[in-house]
Parts: sequence; C-alpha cells; structure tokens
Amino acid sequence: MRARAIVLGPDGRHVELGHGDVIGRLGWCALAIDDGRISEAHALVSLRGDALQLLALRGRFAVDGRAVSQVPLEPGLVVTLADELRIEVVEVVLPDEVLALSFDGQQAQVLLGTTSILLGPPVTLRGGWDGRADAWVWSGSEAGDAEGGDAGWRLRRAGHKDAEPVSVGQHFELLHAGGSTRIAAVAVPLNSAAATPTVVEGSITAPLTIIARFQTTHVLRAKDEVLVLDGAMGRVVSELVALNGPTSWEVVAREVWGAEPPETLLRGRWDATLSRLRARLRGAGVRPDLVRSDRQGHVELVLGPLDRAVDET
Repeated sequence: MRARAIVLGPDGRHVELGHGDVIGRLGWCALAIDDGRISEAHALVSLRGDALQLLALRGRFAVDGRAVSQVPLEPGLVVTLADELRIEVVEVVLPDEVLALSFDGQQAQVLLGTTSILLGPPVTLRGGWDGRADAWVWSGSEAGDAEGGDAGWRLRRAGHKDAEPVSVGQHFELLHAGGSTRIAAVAVPLNSAAATPTVVEGSITAPLTIIARFQTTHVLRAKDEVLVLDGAMGRVVSELVALNGPTSWEVVAREVWGAEPPETLLRGRWDATLSRLRARLRGAGVRPDLVRSDRQGHVELVLGPLDRAVDET
C-alpha cells in the first residue's frame, strides 16, 4: 500500500522510490549517487494527485534531450541527470489506497518508505531513520500488496529488536514519559494522499504575488509591495518558489546553509528562521501559513487560488 516507482540507477542497482524520496549526492538520499555532477539534493519524487512526479530541486534534468523541471514517472521513462548519467523507470505501482497512521484519533498522516515517529509533543513523522525516534515504520517486501494485504509494512518500537507487521485497522499503543499515544493504521485514497494545504486563518483577501530573487523575496498585494524578506528568510522562500511543491525541510535547509552543519544545528537554525518568517508575515498582514510544514517534515509554499509566484532566482 505504497505508491512507488522502481528505477534502475546509474550503477545498475534497482531502487524503490516513493513520495518524499530524494535523488542526490548526500548519503541520506533514497538514491544516493556519488558523482560531482549531481547536486546534494538533485531531484525529488512527489505524489501529485494520483501520479508520482519527479521534480528538479537544484538544476535541471533532461528527458528525450529536452531540459525539464518536472516529469511524471512512467515505465520506460529515461531521465538524464547529467551528461551520460541516467536513470530508467522500470515499474510504477499506484495502488487505490495507501497506508497512513492516525495518532490519538487525529488526521491521518501518509507514510513514507521509512518513517520515524517522534512522540513529542507534538507527535511528528519524519522521513528516514532517526535514531532518536520512539518508533520506526518502513516498507519491506511488497509481497503483501500483490496479495491484497499489507505484509510490506513493519513497525519497530525503540528498545525492541523485533518488528511487528502493520495492517489496516490495526491499533498500537506507544508508551512515553508523558503517558501513551494510540496509533491506528488506516487506508487513505491515493488521490487524496498528497500533502494538502491547511485552513487559511486570517488571510488577506487581495491576491499575492511572491517574487523570488534568490537572496531576497518580495511580497506584493495587488501592485503594492508589502514585505521584503532577506537573509535566510528570503532564501527559504526563494527555494520554495523554485521547488514548486512540498519537499523535506532538510533539503531546503541544506540549500540555505550548506552541507556542513550537523543536523541538530541545522534544525535549530531552521526552526528559528521559520518562526521569525511567520512573525514577519503576520506583522505585514500576510497569512503566516503561506509557508506550511507538516508532521512528516515536508514544507511548501501554499498559494491561494489567485496568488502567483514568480521565480527570478
């Protein structure tokens, strides 16, 4: 119960990629390619509606000799990441439903291939394996999908060596210092599984124009400039405009602060910058959820129906 694409990498290995997985040079990428022609975070797999899309992060890739920034993943598709460096899509699996977890009866969160559960508060889902997590969920063998079951998913609790299978309708209880958290495994229709914007609170009614210029971002209401973001805040919004879709906070943060800071320091910078950014937006009369993050560690620029973003980076 996971939307996924099987791709043949440049080294001849078959790799499974799903929503939120990154192709790049960094070791934590789902498809890590140790080649100087590849960016640290080169491309992102994103679930858009009922299709998996490959989105360019920094730079571009090519399909049929044409540079593109986004392409739907289909069997037989060959994507050129750099000169003579290609990946080929072997198979795409798009089930009618995907597995999600609901915590204490709250809105269900769709799982990534490997997901770390941090009980917080608040409860947070993070893509990848975080050693500080209270539990981890991952998809292993997909044999269960072929048989109509959920045998591909496993959950392991911190402090336990053995993993347990996860099936739709199953309930778990995770104990922590603050008490316990109840988890329910539920099925979510594929076409509603991608990240959706939160409800807008106190937003201005006039359409916004967000102009990204790499080091600065200009926010206009009608024709009047209401806010100029510079420094790290300007870079963050500029990156989100260029990405044009939800991606991992770490991907954006690495573009702003580079590959050197350790994750703990990087997270501190990210949280502080996001807090200041939302305060600046609120102070300018712009809805603070213009930059939205979710419990899975994804972040995106949320535009209204008449808003538009202009990439001048």
